[in-house]
Amino acid sequence: DTPALLLDLDAFEHNLDRMAALLAPTGTRLRAHAKTHKSPVIALQQMRRGAVGQCVQKVAEAEALAWGGVPDILVSNEVIAPRKLARLCALSAVAKVAVCADDAAGIAAVEAAAEAAGLRMTVLVEIDVGAGRCGVDPGPPAVALAERVAASPHLVFGGLQAYHGSAQHRRKPAEREAAIAHAAEGTRRTVEQLRQRGLSCGIVGGAGTGTFALEAATGAWTEIQA
Repeated sequence: DTPALLLDLDAFEHNLDRMAALLAPTGTRLRAHAKTHKSPVIALQQMRRGAVGQCVQKVAEAEALAWGGVPDILVSNEVIAPRKLARLCALSAVAKVAVCADDAAGIAAVEAAAEAAGLRMTVLVEIDVGAGRCGVDPGPPAVALAERVAASPHLVFGGLQAYHGSAQHRRKPAEREAAIAHAAEGTRRTVEQLRQRGLSCGIVGGAGTGTFALEAATGAWTEIQA
């Protein structure tokens, strides 16, 4: 019956293998974004080839993956609604879960949900590296938020989110390279300032399918979200 989804398994597996092979020599981890497929079956195939986990854009996607057996999930977005945060905290019983924040109010919302659930939630501070969509400014503003997270008994500072998705839409390679160089510089500076304050970044995540090679080459990213 239609509509029906048809999958060319040879092409599918070729793409999975190629992505794994491209990243293998870089030392950069792959945290593939599941918003395109929303499938725990595909997510687990990616993880069998070396991906450390999955990104999702909203809580419902995180639930679909977690209950499908995916063990490590980052909501690469801000979540502030109390009910959605309660649902996200509940997933910690079956998976390792993290979420992003870019202001003090968002951190307070995650903190309240984690306290109510009786757990510690991992939070990444999102920095604006040029997309102008969300994120706090790199440098001292980001450091201040990271310290706020680290000081909470109900939260764990997990690192930085430094996604610049619009860079992959620049038509010329030189334009993409310049955009990524700018993003990498702000990210490096923030990581160093965090280090000076005694905070390490377990995750420094960013990139996109069209820019992961450039970003991996900068050395600023520990995880590619592609």
